[in-house]
Amino acid sequence: MKKFLILSLAVVMLLSFNACSGRNAEKYDIGNADRARVFYNTYQSFAETYGEAKAENGTLYGTAAVRLDDFTGDGYPELLMVYSSEKDSKADRVAVGSFDMGYGEIYNEEITSKVNGVPSLWIYTDSSGQSYLVVGEDLSKECVYLNYQQADKDGKPLYKFAEAFTTKGDTLSGEYEKINLTDNSDAQSVLDKNKSVVNAMKSQKN
Repeated sequence: MKKFLILSLAVVMLLSFNACSGRNAEKYDIGNADRARVFYNTYQSFAETYGEAKAENGTLYGTAAVRLDDFTGDGYPELLMVYSSEKDSKADRVAVGSFDMGYGEIYNEEITSKVNGVPSLWIYTDSSGQSYLVVGEDLSKECVYLNYQQADKDGKPLYKFAEAFTTKGDTLSGEYEKINLTDNSDAQSVLDKNKSVVNAMKSQKN
């Protein structure tokens, strides 16, 4: 059961794939120095709490993946982090946070999706730049794509996590980043992309 979490305007985080072609530095335009600072500080808190990203024999550990993608469709990125439940253990969770005069976690779940039995996280981005998390027990079969939807502010959550559509993972046209958490033959590319994302946050913060 997915968690529907309210995006707080004043929350401070205490706790605190292979890359597809086309996902370039332009995607790292965070658009706001305060957002970049809060995202960067949140990343540092995760790294301190869960460990720095590392790969051993194709398995990802610690704060294993850090990404900036627009899940809400508002033209600004959210911060996605794949991390370990316990410090320096195998990465097994994904959290997504958004910014609006503060940081709020809007999604945090165990990664249960697999491909050929290997725990995996897929991020799909359509031609408009809208990103989706792909979830399903077996991503090689029909699966459910989830999308962050903005809701009314009058007494309702700013964001909710809602089902968008169901289809087989590779039938849509667009870009995918597929991150295998174990048995990843190119885990170093995940870590290399982390550095680009973290450097972008660091360089754009005020």
